[in-house]
Formats: sequence, C-alpha cells, structure tokens
Amino acid sequence: MVRNLDPNVDDRRLHKEFLRFGTVISAKVLMENGFSRGTGTVSYSSPDEARKAILEMNGRLMGSRSVYVTPSQSKKEHGGRQGEKTDYPAY
Repeated sequence: MVRNLDPNVDDRRLHKEFLRFGTVISAKVLMENGFSRGTGTVSYSSPDEARKAILEMNGRLMGSRSVYVTPSQSKKEHGGRQGEKTDYPAY
C-alpha cells in the first residue's frame, strides 16, 4: 500500500517510480469521483522485489509529498470475506 500520494500522481507515474525495484505487475492509484484518494497499490512478480521497494520508497519524496509504503493486508487480515483471493505481493 502506498499512502500520502501527491494528487498529481497517476497510474503511469506510480508504475514508473516503482519499476526500478523489479517487475511491476500492476500499479494503481485509488480514485473516488475522478480524484485521487492519495493511496495506491503496486504489485510485483516476487516478494523480494516488493520488500526492496518498501525499504527504498518508504519516506521518499514523490511529487510534493513523502510517501509511506507498507505491505498490503489481505482481505482476511482486515475483515474481508473468508476465502477471497487477493493479489500477492501488493504494496
């Protein structure tokens, strides 16, 4: 999970910023009514790539804001429906 995103960061910029740490499967800025919610997700092809991205990107300036990068919780961990598949690793 990537939090505190600058409102001007879009999916393409998020992908570009995280690409240096490995193979990005998806990069998505969460939107509401056409505006960024300031949060996004990035999925990598391996857990090692995701861990490296967390270590390197957490606290780094992206646009006008420092971003906070943490592992995403599965739906089960935060109260989602049992047995629902989640993408791993998503950060």
